[in-house]
Order: sequence, then structure tokens, then C-alpha cells
Amino acid sequence: MFAKLADTVMKHSKAIIAIWVVIFICCVPFMLKADSVLEYELTKMTGSDSESAQGNAYMDANFSNAVDMDEVLVIKYDSSDSTQTSNVTVLANKIGELLGTKYNSKVSITDVGSYKGDADNIAVEIFSVKTTDTSIKFSDETGNIRNIVSQAKTDSGVSLTTYVTGNAALTYDTMTAANSDVSKIHVLSIALIFILLVLFFGALVTAVVPPLGFGVAYGVAMVGLYFFASSTSVFYLTSTLMVVTMLGAGCDYGIFIITRYREELKNGAAHHDALSTAIQWAGESVFTSGLSVIIGFACLAICDFQMVRNMGLMLALGIVFALIAALTFVPAIVNLLGEKTFWPNSIAKYKAAEDGTHRSAYGKASHVFHRYFQWVARATRNHAKPIVIAAIIISVPSIYVYATSHSSYDMIAVEPDGEAKEGLYAIMDETYGGTLMPTYVVVQFPDSAVDKDKTTTLTLSDTSYGQFNTMVKGIYSNQVRTNVYQQAIDSGASESDANTAADAYMTAHASEIDAAATQYANANTPKALPYLTWSAHGLTASGTTFTGYVPAVMTIANDIKTKNTDIVAQDSSGVNGLTSWAVLYYSQGVPAATQKLIAGYTDGVRATVYSTAYSTAIGGGATEEQAKAIAEEQAKTYMEANKDTIASDANTYATAHINDASVVNQINSGIVELMPSAVKGYVEKYVAIGAAYAAATSQTAVPSLSINVTDTDGNPATIQLANLIDYVLNAGTGLISNDGTAASLMIVTNEKPMSDKTMDFQGALQNAFHGKGGYDETYSSAISKSQVCGTNAVMYDISGTVTNQFNYIQIIVVILLLIMLFLILGSYVTPIRAILCIILSVTWTLALTFLVFQEFLAIPVCWIVPIVLFVVLLGLGLDYEIFVTTRVRENRIRGMSNDDAIDAAITSASGTISLCALIMGGTFCTLLIGSSSMLQEFGFALGIGIFIDGLFMVTYVGPALMHLLGDWSWKGPAFLQRKHKEE
Repeated sequence: MFAKLADTVMKHSKAIIAIWVVIFICCVPFMLKADSVLEYELTKMTGSDSESAQGNAYMDANFSNAVDMDEVLVIKYDSSDSTQTSNVTVLANKIGELLGTKYNSKVSITDVGSYKGDADNIAVEIFSVKTTDTSIKFSDETGNIRNIVSQAKTDSGVSLTTYVTGNAALTYDTMTAANSDVSKIHVLSIALIFILLVLFFGALVTAVVPPLGFGVAYGVAMVGLYFFASSTSVFYLTSTLMVVTMLGAGCDYGIFIITRYREELKNGAAHHDALSTAIQWAGESVFTSGLSVIIGFACLAICDFQMVRNMGLMLALGIVFALIAALTFVPAIVNLLGEKTFWPNSIAKYKAAEDGTHRSAYGKASHVFHRYFQWVARATRNHAKPIVIAAIIISVPSIYVYATSHSSYDMIAVEPDGEAKEGLYAIMDETYGGTLMPTYVVVQFPDSAVDKDKTTTLTLSDTSYGQFNTMVKGIYSNQVRTNVYQQAIDSGASESDANTAADAYMTAHASEIDAAATQYANANTPKALPYLTWSAHGLTASGTTFTGYVPAVMTIANDIKTKNTDIVAQDSSGVNGLTSWAVLYYSQGVPAATQKLIAGYTDGVRATVYSTAYSTAIGGGATEEQAKAIAEEQAKTYMEANKDTIASDANTYATAHINDASVVNQINSGIVELMPSAVKGYVEKYVAIGAAYAAATSQTAVPSLSINVTDTDGNPATIQLANLIDYVLNAGTGLISNDGTAASLMIVTNEKPMSDKTMDFQGALQNAFHGKGGYDETYSSAISKSQVCGTNAVMYDISGTVTNQFNYIQIIVVILLLIMLFLILGSYVTPIRAILCIILSVTWTLALTFLVFQEFLAIPVCWIVPIVLFVVLLGLGLDYEIFVTTRVRENRIRGMSNDDAIDAAITSASGTISLCALIMGGTFCTLLIGSSSMLQEFGFALGIGIFIDGLFMVTYVGPALMHLLGDWSWKGPAFLQRKHKEE
């Protein structure tokens, strides 16, 4: 096959080059657009069958009112500085105004809440950036939004620290950094290869030919990437890895053919014979090496995770084109150039350099390296056992380090540094780590939880609006009077004097209070009242007992919170799901208020007994101290003797007064304090309106308070207070689906997103719902299906899928490579020896990667790095094993003994292999200049792995093992042995 290939290439060299050039020119337009179709967000690349992917898809399709945290504005300020606090509003309003102008009112911001840590007064105000136009992609618009924020600062004169962050902003920063990284990596890689080739060959032309082969192959591969990525998701790192793998492997393959051509010329062969031999023998080695790499990469396609699967396919495709170019384009150029390939050097100078008679710097260096590899050949032959023992000794601690180290799921830590990442950390400094990336649980119901016929938005008539406006004005005025009254009480005034002072203040400032109240009312009186009514399945009340989907979800939410205090935030933001104001009122508010009333009544009885006893004792001539002691003893005795009666009377008193307006208002105020910051203000407004309406109509503001209004057509309507608040708590926050048949639980962890504890929690949460005796089973009448989803769950499912499947991928890769080597080398033992050497390289490399990044640099090693490293290094590292082993086999076929064949292969091929390892490892190491630590980890691991394999394993350990194995290295089936001898 390779003899025919050699004949074809040498007969049609010009045509081959012309075809490649034409194809490349046609590919340029697509090559330039390839990066535009890549995916920059890893969590969007999960398999569609995973629980989290299905849950996310369900939420996207059925929950339209959820708070969108994809793009987030963060304003950082000093909460103790009133000027900075007010400037937050000023700046936010200006940003909202500029966004509306820029995007024709299609982009706006919504205040999600203010958060402050315990350490200092620094706080962050978080705003969700939303759009009503689905064609606007924040991942593309982040740069423009940041410019608008900067402009708003200038226009408003506010100099607060701001961040535009969130998933979309992270994607934008990653995309920007990646494009910058790739351009720098391209230049550095090509420069490195050019320098190494010039130093090795001492020739300028030779330094250009292999990169040219890479160039034409890369252009074709990018077209494949463009069309493939246009139809499915391809992670952006794939493009970067394609560059370095194709550049390294493609140049390696071309170099191996060129060096074999040079060797044949040095041995006295004519140009035609030298190139024909190079294509046949080196070409076979190159083909075998390329095939091993393609097998390794292609096996990644077995994985269900899109990132790994598509990366494997594209890397394999890149090597296919690099291999074809190395076997056709490179030898075609060499055929046309002949010995000019080595200009300004020559074959005569190469011979003189090896002999030591060429006195130039290049000649001296070439002679030194030639003697070095002669020494290596002798060392591996004479000291084979110590070399193998040393390799085993090094492997023991490496295996220990690898086995005891843990990779990280923290994808934020490996993102490029930028404003989005800084903004995430600013948020995590002041609030819980899971605020921006919560965990969700989608709970689907057998039927709708809401009454569709009674869930809508009622637009008020002018009359009803005026009534509400008047009530809201009264709320403001009453609050002003209450504040003045309380200040007087705090200053030591009696209640009578405090009331007098408050009345006097209200009279003296009547006009300005009325103006302020009017302004407040106009800003806070709703023109339309959205409300939600539960269906019989959703919520049914029997007195103060509730059944249905809503109480079930509320119970689950509380259970998750109380059972996971170490990971779930324990304030109002911890777990949010379906919530009923009535259930909260009667299950939490009323019991607490009842206990308070009982305690107040009991304390009153005791105080009365104590006061009577004290007065009697004083009247009887007792001293004050004696009277206190007597009163205390009598009160204690009375309370103990009458405890049952007092308890009964206290319960009766509490029951009689639990619906007093003052008590009801206290209950409502207490529940408001339990509300998450994102909805607290809205709930507080409705509670205040309800209290005002109740007072105006001689009612109390219990959840069932009926508010009578008229709509714009004058039709009367009745809405319960709870209906208004339940809309805010459920539909307004997007916690219930559009059709009411599902709800989402939003769980905020107190740990960073994707930290080890957060990932463990995802598994525990899945088990809590789906495990034996879990929520799915316990609440089967309410839950038809549940799914744990969100960014953290996606990463958990991805890592679980990849880790489980990777065990099979490893086995498949090893088996396929063993079969390939067995068929090509015709040996039982050599394939196993080669694979073991590569696995040792992988182990050493992983140990070094964990030590350097996790121990010394304190950067977590991304979980995907060890997985991809094994397959990539197994394929690429095997290149050098194949180069040496096939050369040894060739020498054996030509009649050399095992030891002589190994020595000759090392002397003639190790220099080339070392160069190839330096080129391949060096191109991977250029990834270290990348801005993403994941890119740096890939670069370090793959680069060091290639160096270890190409410069140590293949040069020392592999030959030493072959010496020790002797003729066993070549024992194999007779039909394969005969085939090789016939060749």
C-alpha cells in the first residue's frame, strides 16, 4: 500500500499540491467563521436524557415569569453611608433609562434585593437584566450593557463600583478571552516550531514545510468544525485543542518523513529511492501513529456528554486531515524541492556534522546530540534493570498522589478572570454562594394547582383606584404620626404627652405631609391587581387545616431546609417554593400570636396577684424588700395552684382576641419579615393596603378579607387579600408553571456553586426525592414527577455520566490500540509493553498536575482534565512508541539481533522523536498563556505528558524493557511474522 502511495505522490506531486491549495482557498471563508458557532457555556452541553437537562428544558418551556439571573447588574456600596445608599437608586434609574433608549424599551432591570455580609458595612444591590425580545442575546450584548453602565455613571455623577455578571456575562468574557488566547497561541506555537526546526535541521526551508502541511489540513478541518458546530454544540476549547494537536501531530508526521528522507540521502541513496523509502517505511509508521491517535480521540464519541463526544469527533477529524496532508502534501513538496528542502544546509554538511568534522556551531551541536543518543543506546542496553526499577519507584508515589487527589467541579474557578467572575465573587462575599446559581426542583402535579377561571389581572376603575389611593395616603400619614409618637416615647414622654406631640406635629406640617403622602400614594397604588386563586387540588381549607399540592410542597421545602442546615441557607432565601399566605398565616402566624396572647394574659394574671399582695404587705407595715418577697411568693403559689384554670382562661382570651385588628396586623407584619427580599416590598404593600381597607370597612386583614372593587367597565369584583399576595409569591416569582400543573423549588446553598459540598448536595437531593421513602413516594398524591435541575445539577449529572462512561472508554481505547499494535507489529508482548509505558506517563503527569495546580498554585484541577488527558495522551503518546518500535521491527526484518536493532533505532530515530516531543509538548505548553485555568491545566498536563513520554519513556524505559524482554518482544502469530518478513 505504501509503495503505491510513494509512487503516486512522486508522479503527481504538482497536482497534489495544486489540489490542496485550491481546497484551502475554498475553505478560508468558513475557517474564519468557525469560532462564531462554538458554545462557550459548558452547562448547556449536557446530554438531553439527563434528569437536570430534562428539568431545565421543562422550566424553559413552562415557567415564563421566573426571575432571570442570566444577566445581572451588581452595584456595590457602603450601607452605612446614606449618600451611597441613595445613589444606588439614582444610578439604577439612569441605567434603566439608558437601556430602554438603547433597546427600544425591550431591555429593563428589576431589583432583586440588597445583600450585606456580617463582616463590614459593604453591601451589594442586585438587579436582574431582562428582555422581552428573544432575539436579544445577552451573551452578545454584555459589552454594550457594560458601556451603558459606564455612561450612566458619568451622566449621573455616581462613582459606585458596578459589575455586569451572570451566566451570559461569563459566556461573553470567556468568548472574548478565548478569541484573544487563540490568536496568541497560534503565533507562539508556530514561532516555537519554526525555531525548533531551524535548530534541529539548520535549514530554513525545512522549518517551513511541516507547518505548511498543518496549514492546509487545518483549513479543511475548520470547515468540518464549522458545519458540525452549526448543527450541534461544540465547546470552544475544542477549537483550541484542534489547533495544538493538529499543529503538533501534523508537524511530527511531516518531520518523521523528512528526517527519514534525509537519512536515506546520507546513506548514499538517490533522491527518488530516498523519498520512496521514506514514504514507505516512515509513512507506515506515521499512518500507524495517526491511526492510534484517531482511535483514542474517536473513542471519546462514545460518551453521552456533548462536550466530550463532540470534542473527540472533531479532534479525530483534525488528525485525519493532518495525517493525509503529512502523507501527500509534505512529500510532494519534498519531491519538488529535492535536497533544497534542507537549504541552506546540505547532505554533505549533515554527514560532516555527525562525523565531527563540521566545525560550525550547528555541526558541533549535531555531533554532541548524535553521541548523546549513542550513549543512551548503550545505557539502556547495559543498565536496563536499574532504569526499569527507577521507573517503578517513581510510579509508586505518583500513583498515591493521583489516587488521593480530588478534581473539582468548580467551573467558576477555571473561568477566565474578568468583570463577570469578579462580580460573582463580590456577590458571594456579601451573600450566599448559591444566590445566582441556585438548585431547582421541578415538581409536576397530577392536575392544575390553580383555578384558571379565577386567576387573572383586574384593572381597577377610576373610582376603585381613587379609593385605594386615599387608603395608601392614609397609610403614609399614619406611619408619620406613629414615628413622631414613638420618638416621643423613646425620649421619656408619657403616652398622653406623646399623643399630644404627635397631633401637634401633624397639624403643623399638614401641607407637606399631605404632599409627601400624595406622592407616595401615586407611586405605590396599583392600577391593576393580578391575583391567583387555588383550585381544589391545589389548596383546600377545612377551618385552619389545609390539604392539597400547596401544603405538600411547603412541607417538602421546610423539610429540605431543616434537614440540610450545613448546606442550605437558613434565612428566607434558603428554600422557596409554592406558598400560600393563608397557610403561612394560620400555620405560623396564628400559633405564634396565640402563644404571645396566652403569655400576655398569664403575665397579666401574675402581675395582678403580685401587685395586690405587694400593696397589702406594704399596708401591713412591711418594708419594700419584705413586700417584694411576700408578693413574689404569693404570686408563685397562686399561679401554681390555679395553673389549669389560668391556662384555660388564657386560651379562651387568646381565641377571643386572635382576630383583633391590632393582633391581625402584627401577625401580617411578622409574616412579611419572613419573605425573601425580592418580594418583600410587594407583599408589604398589599398587606398595608389590606389593613387600610379592613379599617375603612370595619373588617380585619385576615387572609380571607374580601376586597370589593369595580373594573374599568364598572363591573363589581371581589378579591381576597390572600389571592393578591399569593400571586406575588407564586406567579410573580415564576415558582408556578404557566398552566399551574407544576411548581419549582428554588434552593439557595450557602456554599459556592459547584463546590464539592454543593455537588454532594445534588446527589443527596436526588435521593431525597427519588429514593425509597423519598418525597416522590411519600407525597405521591401530589407529585407525579420531580426533577432536580439548575446549573449545579447539570454539572453533577455531567460529571457522573462522564465518570461512569469513562471507565468503559478507557477499556475500549486500550483494547482497540492493543489490537491495532498486535496486527501491525505481529507481537503478543510489545503492544502490552507500549500501553503500560503510556499509562505510566499518564500517572506521572496527573500527579504533577495535581501537585502544581492544587498544592502550589491553589487552583482546583477541573474534573474533565484527568478524563480527557488519559485518552488524548494514550493516543498522542503512542506516536513515539510506534516510531521507535516500528524502526526496531524494521531493523529486525533486515536481519539485526534484538539488541542491535534497538541500539540502531535509538541512535537514528531518538533525535527525531525528541524533536517531535519538544514540538508537540511545546505547542501544548503554549496553552499556559491562556486566561482560563482550565486551558492552562490542559496545556500543562498534555505538554508535560508528551515530554515525559517522548523524552523519557520512549527513549529510556521502552528500550530498556525491550532489552529485558529480548526475543519475547517479537513473539507472535506465524502468519503476521511471515507477512512482515515478506515485506
